[in-house]
Parts: sequence; structure tokens; C-alpha cells
Amino acid sequence: MINAIGLQRTRGCPFASDIGCDTITLFWNMPSKFEAGDHLQIGYNDVTTGSKWKFYENEGDFERENLLVPRNLKFETQYVFRVRVINGDEIEGPYSDVSRVFTT
Repeated sequence: MINAIGLQRTRGCPFASDIGCDTITLFWNMPSKFEAGDHLQIGYNDVTTGSKWKFYENEGDFERENLLVPRNLKFETQYVFRVRVINGDEIEGPYSDVSRVFTT
């Protein structure tokens, strides 16, 4: 993908390596151009209840730039996730494809 200032900001669809009763370890491929000041926004949706998309805000749960462990999720609930880059000028990039459904 190309953003408004012409930098390639491709990001990968999230996938899970470990799923617990209230956590999911998520990974994704980092964009080829990820610079100082850029950050990621992780969106998630509770498929079980059909809720609206929400954003995961707890920066402390990022193990590294492409690994997140959302905590305190609902037990026996289905979730999907998506990722996007927000560059240092707060220009929002497009979302990744939506992940497959993960059940806690």
C-alpha cells in the first residue's frame, strides 16, 4: 500500500501462536517502511456478540513491534483482529486483512 506521502506502509494480517482462556498471542509481518514516530493500531471485534470494532490500547502488552498479547479477553469468545500503521504525522494507513476467527 502507498500512503499520502508516498511511503510504502504494507502490514501483514495478524495470526495467533498461543490462545489461552483470556489471552491471544498475536503476530504480524511488519511493513517494509516503518520509521521512528510510526506506531501501530490494533483493531479487534468480538464476533460472538457482533460488537463494533474496538482498538487495543494497552501499549504495555506489546512484547515487540510485531507481537501483542491482548489480556483480559472474555472466556469462550470469538475474536478477529486487524492492524494498521499510523505514521508520525498521524496519517492513518489502510487496515490489514482481517484475521481468521480465534476463540479464547
